[in-house]
Amino acid sequence: MAENIEKVYDNIDYSVRFGMSDYFSRCGSLLNISGVAKTVSAPTPYMSSEGNTLAIVTAGCGRIMVNNEANEIKRGSFVCVGPFHSCSIVPDEGSAVSLAYCRMDSGIYMYMMSNPYVKVNSFVVPQGAIIAQISEADCKRVENIFAFLAQQKSEEDYFTNKMKYMYVVELYGILLHESNKKAII
Repeated sequence: MAENIEKVYDNIDYSVRFGMSDYFSRCGSLLNISGVAKTVSAPTPYMSSEGNTLAIVTAGCGRIMVNNEANEIKRGSFVCVGPFHSCSIVPDEGSAVSLAYCRMDSGIYMYMMSNPYVKVNSFVVPQGAIIAQISEADCKRVENIFAFLAQQKSEEDYFTNKMKYMYVVELYGILLHESNKKAII
């Protein structure tokens, strides 16, 4: 009996203290974080994703339609659209909307919310999009993070994957802080 207990304790790896566990680093599909920058000059068709999408409007103004609900967007609008929601970007007439966005598997979101180092008062899976208008300073921070994510290839080394994960944690932190502060959900 004592031998079994020792074997169980011998299998515990205490090396992971923060960041992401080896589970996510070994399962590449769960750590699929990709970043893109684009400009939209005409309404986009409705699209959906099986994972979460974070987006920042970097220039222009218009609306984001999420499940046929219109939300005004302009520079500094920071948006999170969850899995299986349909969304479309509709620029104002004669205008264009520039945005940067990243997509990730929803398992990453669940992992982040269960991480003891991410302090959240309550865990909520919103029915629609989370939208916050962030400050110019935060907008520049978010743009820099998206620029880093857009430069990365889908298959990266262990360290780069951890960096992408930590940047996504920062993005969610900014979004949750601003959306809770202004009660825009």
